[in-house]
Amino acid sequence: MEAKMARGKFFAVLCVSLLMFSVSSFLMAGKKDAPEKEKPAVEVKEGEWPRYPGAKVNFLWYPSPEMEAIKKLLPEFEELTGIEVTLSELPHEDVFKKRMMDAVSGAGEFDIYPLQPSVTRNFADSGYILPLDDFWSSPAEVEYDDIFEGVRTMYEYKGKVYGLSLYPDVLMLFYNKKMMDDAGQPIPDTFEEFEKVSKSFMKDTDGDGKIDQWGSVLNLKGGDWSLMLNFALFMYMNNGDWFGGQIGADNPVSAGDPMYMHAMLDDKKAIEAYSYLVKLYKDQVFMPGSITFSFFEAMETFAIGKVPTYIGFADQAPMILGPDSLVKGDVRVAPVPTWKGVRRSFTGGWGASISSKSEDPEAAYTFLRYFYGNVENQKKLSKFGQTPSRASILFDPELQKEFVWYEGMGEMLNYVKPIPIIPEFEEYVTGLEPFLTEVLLGRMTVEESMMQSNKLLDDILIRAGYQK
Repeated sequence: MEAKMARGKFFAVLCVSLLMFSVSSFLMAGKKDAPEKEKPAVEVKEGEWPRYPGAKVNFLWYPSPEMEAIKKLLPEFEELTGIEVTLSELPHEDVFKKRMMDAVSGAGEFDIYPLQPSVTRNFADSGYILPLDDFWSSPAEVEYDDIFEGVRTMYEYKGKVYGLSLYPDVLMLFYNKKMMDDAGQPIPDTFEEFEKVSKSFMKDTDGDGKIDQWGSVLNLKGGDWSLMLNFALFMYMNNGDWFGGQIGADNPVSAGDPMYMHAMLDDKKAIEAYSYLVKLYKDQVFMPGSITFSFFEAMETFAIGKVPTYIGFADQAPMILGPDSLVKGDVRVAPVPTWKGVRRSFTGGWGASISSKSEDPEAAYTFLRYFYGNVENQKKLSKFGQTPSRASILFDPELQKEFVWYEGMGEMLNYVKPIPIIPEFEEYVTGLEPFLTEVLLGRMTVEESMMQSNKLLDDILIRAGYQK
């Protein structure tokens, strides 16, 4: 009986196996006989853009000045190349989810992904995006060296380039020239000077015995990267790093070094840096409300004339200095003051990359090259609201007359250093900022905060498999 049942199972399995093999063979045969999808003909004439008649490119991003700038040049691009472009605009928080779903599923709905520096490594290793090197004959094809080095490196990995910058983040010093001139105060070039200038504006303007005017404001709110980024500003000026092996590190560590991918926040450079930022806050160099301010709340405080100076982002410049600005008075920009003789800023921002599942990757590359790899088109985009990443644009004398912040922004981009380019860094910031806030509230020492932050970062690096 058992032998009969065993034979029955055997023949049943055999029949199923034969059936599966037959179906598989049929499908494979059909697939083999099916002709490959015919690619659009590429017509290239000297001095003209390659044409891809019938090709389609779908670019995923969120509504932004950069997206509005693209729309201005899009009809010209489509006419020149024959490429039909869809701009898929989603709310900021939905872009991340939609991109990840498309990449993981391999659906190929989008040809061009927005790319944060922190996910470049992960997306490249996972095969979600294609290296641009596979498309160009040389980096000169996208005028690559014209992009600031600190911006370029955020989208490079293992000797390959995976994205072109949409726009960079960099800090600058905004100041109200009228308020500074009326007070007879110079534009500070060092943080020691900045402290003196800021404290000189501390006043009781209504005579109630309480200070109600300060010299500056800074976004020090925990929970939205504000506090972490301003800590990074001073740590970078103190030549400190988050961990060994960080891209753009001031203290390079090779893969064989014991400190490779180990946290470095217990180092005296990090401790000194945060101690100084805490001192500035407690001395009211930045107004007391700064601990609750996000980026835009700090900017608004400066815009309505409550303080004469503000350390903010370059992409806020159009809102502060543009034609629709709410700022009263003559606002100017300058590089961020130096600390310990070093001028430095972190950088971040967004890039654009090509999905590995794009049906028209050559057309997608042509889109990137046209909008982000061509200086003349970048100049046009800058006039429509694009924040440039290129030296030739930011240092263009004619453009500087129209966009008065370009010179200061260009100078700062010479000194930038990226925030860590690992996807786990976002998780780390979520845990880091509460420790930093506890110090500002007087409930933890700087040393305790840095030790806890260091342990947290090491735990994350170990769990992610970076430490061997």
